Amino acid sequence: MEAIDAKTGKLYIGKLESILGTNWCDQELEKYGEFQEKYSPFGMWSHRHPTTSPIVPLLFQYRHPESRKHQAIPLGYWYGEPILYLVELASSIFSFEEYWARLPSDRGINNIRYKLTHASQFSGFVYELLVAVGYRSNSDYSGYDIEPLFFDPQTSQGIPDIVLRKDNDKIAIQCKTRSPSSANIMSFEEFQYLFGRLFRLIQDSNNSYRLILKLRERLNIGRIDQLIGLFRSAVVSNLELPKHTVDNSCDIWLKRLNIPISGLTESNLKKMVEKDTGNLYAEIGGSGSKGSTVTKVAWCSISSSHQKSAAEWVAEIVEDSAKNAEGKSPLVISVHLYQYIHWESYLNNPNNLSRIKEGLSPILQAHPRIKYVNISSNRQEFFDFSEEETMLRTQYVEFANPFFKTT
Repeated sequence: MEAIDAKTGKLYIGKLESILGTNWCDQELEKYGEFQEKYSPFGMWSHRHPTTSPIVPLLFQYRHPESRKHQAIPLGYWYGEPILYLVELASSIFSFEEYWARLPSDRGINNIRYKLTHASQFSGFVYELLVAVGYRSNSDYSGYDIEPLFFDPQTSQGIPDIVLRKDNDKIAIQCKTRSPSSANIMSFEEFQYLFGRLFRLIQDSNNSYRLILKLRERLNIGRIDQLIGLFRSAVVSNLELPKHTVDNSCDIWLKRLNIPISGLTESNLKKMVEKDTGNLYAEIGGSGSKGSTVTKVAWCSISSSHQKSAAEWVAEIVEDSAKNAEGKSPLVISVHLYQYIHWESYLNNPNNLSRIKEGLSPILQAHPRIKYVNISSNRQEFFDFSEEETMLRTQYVEFANPFFKTT
């Protein structure tokens, strides 16, 4: 997509707010402001309740520019300036307005509103949108018409999310996200909520802590809130929690960390999290800055014996997609992983790519209509062209099918 100037971006955001509804925006922003003040770490603008749509923090930043003065790097879907992400999202939606505006009974508009206002729907919709925009800007598909079927809520399962057409050439695109609200024993939404609440407790305390959480079954929000109450009692009293079993659903340890008086650098924190053995999520937050170091640390490590590797997830999703995909046209499957992994490091490790390739090989051979598989994670990068222009892209890796053939 081309770079977007500030004036055009403001226009797109205004049109998007109209679709979402003024009343909905006002109510959600008021609730979010109260939540941030009471529960969120200072400076972490992206922290939210799991049931709050990820678009709400973006809109809050847009409506309250004064709150952006002292913002830390966000935890979540956004790795960059929130307003730039919001502009990209809004402009991408309206770049396909010719398609969704013509759907009968306003079902295109209603579907956009539904997808963006419900936390469980937001991520998959945004990924489909980014994929469609990516094909539009890809020179390899110059001259192709892009049909973004995902805007239509009446599109049945097995129908492609996106179709590319040029003369007699047709390519079907299936976008598959490992849903952050259902795929894990703990979803990303639940993790960022737990970590943020813990981080705020530690910011308000006199100590640094490390939480180790080993899950045996899924925790609902009520039980996560119970854990947070347990952590609060310990942190306020400057105590530790030795191994503690909760309803046989998880084991927890809450340990004090001895941070040097001089503090820890960003490099120190990075090394700590890189050594973390948590196979679900590992995150470190620092506060109480002393020059270029931090003197207070919240370290959260979450593991599960049920967790699958990225390679296993990719193989499972691709196989299910191929089995359910209707038609005989060449098929592209785009897979998005919402467990945050250090994507650049992951892609630079040839062993990781080999595992994915080995897992995909029998599937690609069994389904020769698959042209290739794209895999990405939830880290997006911003590219600034000038002070008022920006662009967004998602890193991905592509696996071509050596057995590809059309019938």
